[in-house]
Amino acid sequence: MLTSIARKIIYDIKGISKPIESGYEIPFRIFSISDINVSLSLTDGTNPVLESGWSLFVPSNETGIPKVLFNSDYTFPENVSKLVIERYVPPEQAVDLRNGDMFDAEVIEESFDKLTAITQQLTEIASRSFKLPVSESPTDLVFPGPSERAGKIIGFGDDGNEVVMYSNFEGAVEASEEARNTLLKIIEIQGQITTDKEDVRDLHAQMEGMLHPGFRATVGNGSDTEFIIEHNLNTEWTNTQVWYTDPENEGVPYLIKELDRNSLKITFKSPPPVNGAEIRIISCDRVNVVDLLPDGFSLMPDQIAPDCALTHDEIESVIGRIK
Repeated sequence: MLTSIARKIIYDIKGISKPIESGYEIPFRIFSISDINVSLSLTDGTNPVLESGWSLFVPSNETGIPKVLFNSDYTFPENVSKLVIERYVPPEQAVDLRNGDMFDAEVIEESFDKLTAITQQLTEIASRSFKLPVSESPTDLVFPGPSERAGKIIGFGDDGNEVVMYSNFEGAVEASEEARNTLLKIIEIQGQITTDKEDVRDLHAQMEGMLHPGFRATVGNGSDTEFIIEHNLNTEWTNTQVWYTDPENEGVPYLIKELDRNSLKITFKSPPPVNGAEIRIISCDRVNVVDLLPDGFSLMPDQIAPDCALTHDEIESVIGRIK
């Protein structure tokens, strides 16, 4: 009687070079030694059948477990991943029953067991095949002959039931490669768009500083000579002028150092009096400081900021906001 549905066993032998000496057990019934197939599963996707290098051990008593034993000098390939031991029973009926003979129950049971084993292996093989849903009953799903399908790609018709052969295999490969290159270009463009957005944000922040109406601060306490001015022009390019409340202090030397986009340091040679100096700052990228001078003042040509990107009307607008 055949009660087990197993017909094969798979051992994980990845990274193992020498087979175990005790052998690999076979947990299913064996009808004939010739029914056993031993194969390997390699990492390259192939499954070579081993025709030699191993032997089958079958115990004489019914309680023993059959095993596959490898020769002592046998070595597994380096790219092996699995060892597969399976039973394959030839689909044949070898028992000859004659009229009038006495039927041996063991012989008949053996025959039924072999037929059951054949059914089991067909079921297992079919389970590894492509299958359509049980709700479908296509009539046109037939593959063409070898000459028609040679060197071609298999596809399906619009209704999904007709097998279609695409003849231009190289064209399909080229189309696939073109699609791949297009996808890579899209990814590259998306990356560039992200970069451009960041550049635009930076430029926008800088322009906000450039169009800012300017900044004024009063410094001086009679003792300090160094002052840190925090402004919000958001630019490292500024034009800074110092205006003294007391005309007698005009001409006192000072040094201006840009610290970052929103701060600078002014160092006077002598301490200005309390609130004695007014610091006027504007982005020199956009406005020429000469347009901010009070009436009656003028600068030498070498003192005029060289960059004046605003129109005259824009300058008037900025000056008006400062005043």
